[in-house]
This record gives sequence, C-alpha cells and structure tokens, in this order.
Amino acid sequence: MEKKQSNGITLIALVITIIVLLILAGVTIASLSGENGILTKAVEAREKTKEQQKEEEKIIKDLEYYMSNIENSSTFNPKTKVNEPQLATGMTRVMFDGSNKVIKDGEVGFDNDNWYNYTDKKWANVETEDGSMWVWIPRFAYKINDNQTVDVKFLIGTSDDYYEKDGIKTAKRQKAVGEKIDTKVGYTVHPAFTNEAGIQFANGGWDKELSGIWVAKFEAAYADKNNFKASNVNYSQTTVWAPAVETGNKDETIPARNWLDGEYGSKTTAIKYPVFKGSTTEEPRYSMNYINANDVFNISKALTDEYNPYGLTKTADSHLIKNSEWGAVAYLGKSQYGLENIAIATNKKNLNNTPKSVYAVTGYDDSGNEWNKVEVSKKSSASGTVYGVFDMAGGTWERTATYINNPVGQENRNTYGKSVTKTGEVSTKYTTVYPFDSNVDKSGAEYDLTSEANYEKNTLIYGDTVRETSTLGKGASAWDTDYSYFPALRDSFFVRGGDCYGGSNTGLLAFGRTNGNSSWYYGFRSVLVVL
Repeated sequence: MEKKQSNGITLIALVITIIVLLILAGVTIASLSGENGILTKAVEAREKTKEQQKEEEKIIKDLEYYMSNIENSSTFNPKTKVNEPQLATGMTRVMFDGSNKVIKDGEVGFDNDNWYNYTDKKWANVETEDGSMWVWIPRFAYKINDNQTVDVKFLIGTSDDYYEKDGIKTAKRQKAVGEKIDTKVGYTVHPAFTNEAGIQFANGGWDKELSGIWVAKFEAAYADKNNFKASNVNYSQTTVWAPAVETGNKDETIPARNWLDGEYGSKTTAIKYPVFKGSTTEEPRYSMNYINANDVFNISKALTDEYNPYGLTKTADSHLIKNSEWGAVAYLGKSQYGLENIAIATNKKNLNNTPKSVYAVTGYDDSGNEWNKVEVSKKSSASGTVYGVFDMAGGTWERTATYINNPVGQENRNTYGKSVTKTGEVSTKYTTVYPFDSNVDKSGAEYDLTSEANYEKNTLIYGDTVRETSTLGKGASAWDTDYSYFPALRDSFFVRGGDCYGGSNTGLLAFGRTNGNSSWYYGFRSVLVVL
C-alpha cells in the first residue's frame, strides 16, 4: 500500500521561514531608519517644508512692507535699491558719456533707466540752470569697520529699515539726549537724514526725516566776470588775511578784496552768487575765497532767493554744509559704493595769486588731472568715478556750520561768524555746537593741548567722522593720516578737507580749526534739501 505524504511544516522549514522574515524585517527597518531611511527623509522633508513656508512668509511680508511704502509715497526704488533722487524746481538730471561729457535729460544718449547706479559707483547728478552740479546722497545706515572702511546699507524711504538676505532689518539711532551710540556694532542711521528736533539736533540732524540730500559736486567757485549775478547779501568784513605773495611783504591784514570784485575795502559790496562747477582748461573755475564764516553761511542760505541764477525756488532749502553732511559724503565714499580703503587724491592745483587773489582751482587731483579725467587716477572724487563729489581734499579748507561755544572764542565768533553762532550753545538744523573742556580752554592755554582736551570732551556726536575715525584732537591722527585739529581757544570754528598746500594730511576725513576770519585759503560748499 502506498504511504500518504504529511501536509505539516517541518522544523527546518519553520526556521528558514523565520530567518527570511527577519531578513525582510531588517531590510524594511533599514529603509525606514538610518541616514537615508524613509523616516529620516520624511523628517527632512518636513523641516524643508517649514523652511520654505518661512521663506514664503518672509517674501510675502517683505512684499507687503514694500507695497505699504509705495502707498505711503515711499521714494525707495526696488530696482536701484536706493531712494529715488528728489528733484526740486531748477534741477535737470544729468549723466556722463564714455568721454565723461555731460548728457542732460532729454538729450540723445541720456538713459532714463540707468542715469545712476550706486552699485557701480554712479551717484546721481543734477545740474541747476546756471550749470552748477549737485550729487544725491541717499539715506543710509552705516557701520565703522576696524580696517578703516565703512559698511553702508541704503534705507527704505524715510524709515530706519533696510533689506537683508534674511528679511527686513531696522538700524539704530540716538533717541534720547545724552544717549551714546556705538557705530562699530550693528548699523546706525546716519544723522544727516534724521529728524533730531526731539534730541536738540545733537548730531547735526534735520527737523524732519529725509530720503536724501543734494551736496554741491565741487567747492564754491567765482562766477565768470562776464556772467555773474549779485545776491542781496553783502560782505561783512572790510579786511582780509593775505599771504606775502599778495601783499609783497609778509602775511598780514589788508583791505578786503577778491578776484571778482577786486579791492573793495570798506565799500559795501554784494556777494556774487557762487557756481559749483569743475574747472577745465578752457574754463577754469577759481575757488571762492576771501569770505568769512558769517558770509558763507548767509550766501548759502540765499541760493533759493528770488531771481537767483540757479532756477531754484523755495521747494528746496539751501544752507552751508554741516559736519554731519560732510560726514555723510565721506562715509559713502569710504564704503563699498566709493573709494573704500583708497585715500582720496588731493586737489593741489594752486595759481598762487595769478590772477590776483586766486589760489585754489576746483576739480583737480594730485597730478593736475581735471575732474572729467578722473578715470586716469580713479580717486579724485569720493566715489572714485566722475559721478562723485570732488574737492573734498585740497582746494580750499571748507567751512562748515559747526563750532564750539567757548568764552575765549566769543569775540572772533561775533566778528567773523555771528550768523552761524547767533543761537550760542544751542544747535539747530543749520548749525551744530560741539562740547569743549572749560577747565582747559581758557586764556593763556596752549592750542594743541586745548584741542586735545576739547576732543576728549566730544564723546557722543557721531556721523561726522570726527571721533569715529581719529584718535586725537591734534596732529594727523585720522584715517589716511588726515589732519585732526579740534577747535580750541580763539579758533572755535570747524573747517574740513585741507587746502592745496596740505599734502598727504588733507583728505575726506580731515578736520581743522579756524577763527572764521576772511582769508585766501578758506572756502565752502552748500547743500540742498528738497522740501
């Protein structure tokens, strides 16, 4: 008889089945866990989804922020990443062709979409009706670096906000009287653009938030003798301080004069409106000198008076540059949008009393190149290009509406600068008053020691380059070995930049002291604020 087969599972088969199941389970667990496991990948996908959601939320938030700024008439241009230059009556947009020749808005070659580009160091330029040129300095925040450069973030409209890769950030600023700001940590809104009425104009601010300012492209120059216009402001000084080459004897006080008016002495003489133009061989522009602190302040305020030659109206405010505004140009120049760590070239052009009373000439560099040949050296303007601000080293020492209110200097301030200092120890949107050491700044003291003591008292003011880029109030202790003489004793006014005799110690960051007297090597430049 045939034996029937058993249908049961053998022990060996059971063991083999269990082993196979364990292997399959191991493969499954391995695929679920581990560096490349399904569970690990799922966790990673979840985290990436969260990150993408955050990024989308940031983009939406930034878009909403930008749209709200548009609705609130923000001037910020998302394409150029700066505030759009604000034009006043009398201004015409200009740019430069490949030969650095001026092309005006409406002329062939003017590029409406590319007339400025700060990333490419093409700062925005305009001309007023007389041909004077002005450069737009957009609102920005800055940070001082240890390598003697400055980082700049352009701000959105009149806010303190700027775009960063991880979203919108807010820069800091002084908000209370006596508050100290560290401009080496984080970003600080430059005070030249801020409303500082609530903190007594502590750092040279304005009485409202500004999206930018227009700074004269060149230091002030005399108009042509055949094409000038007299202002309603008269010279206030009947004498000047002149050098031996002009007196024929020695440096001394002589009757007032200048190139345009000749010698006028005690006669009432109107100040001729200055031009802010660069020299060329065919058309030299003599830097305006022999004008005291009082008169540069008043003529700068008069640029928008009725019948002025610039075509300006009261849609703009004109005034003498302050230390804060000088600092705004200097810091933009020391940033990634300008010369950075390259020292600006000194305008050494000096005609040395030929024609009579003429010394400095606008728009030159240290090798005698004209401003429109800037590409030769790439360093005679703050931007390193033809689009920047010139004459900020050399030319004339430029007066600023800035001083110390020390008793020893009171007589000179009354004599040479009363319009600047009429508010005494109170700063305004037009003038900035600095501290001084009353224990040291007194009759009989030594100038350099007093300058050093006064410098040490200046612990709070920022944005002007003074305490942020120098170490002493005497000598040449600023970046690039620039002059750093703090006002003291009878010399209670600030001057900036150095003159054509100054050599290596002139520069963007240079500051000096003066009594305000009318002299052959002091000049000025003006600023426009669109209202």
